[in-house]
Amino acid sequence: MKIKDLILASIFSSLMCIFTLVHLPLPTPVPFTLQFFGVAITGGLLGGTLGAISMIIYIMLGVIGLPVFSGMKGGIQVLVGPTGGYIIGFIMSTFITGYLLHNFVYKISNNKLKFISTFLVITLGLTVSYLIGTIQLKFVMQLTYLQAISAGVLPFIALDLLKVLLATITIHSIYPVLVKSNLITQK
Repeated sequence: MKIKDLILASIFSSLMCIFTLVHLPLPTPVPFTLQFFGVAITGGLLGGTLGAISMIIYIMLGVIGLPVFSGMKGGIQVLVGPTGGYIIGFIMSTFITGYLLHNFVYKISNNKLKFISTFLVITLGLTVSYLIGTIQLKFVMQLTYLQAISAGVLPFIALDLLKVLLATITIHSIYPVLVKSNLITQK
């Protein structure tokens, strides 16, 4: 791994900390944040492996106690709490999103098909995050799966799909510039 890669992973970890500052409490155990937007653009711009490393750095910052999680919280207790599964899911979500985009979608020459495919891949990443987060929410809060989905997924679908669209637009705007400037390498 090159120093440039480590710097990029650190920059995107920092961006995750910034996206977490947007925190709107809801009457559910899960608040509204811009974290998934950060997950999506991290995977989309850095790729699977480097994107996942960036998420691991972000999570480790929180685990050691820095207030980088939603609501300016930090510590291992957040990861083992009701919303910790969503945070842990960021690693897999970023990896899957980045891997599929960099190895398949970015090779599509038709821009419209590439845009739609990017949207669908990011939506798949969101689904992975929902899945891991909902399972932990269910067990920590002792809910049924239906209750966990009602609390941790349903209230967020519309806004999360808007984040997916914004991430798709952002990635399609920024990725070619980063490749052209040699900040990231196209596979």
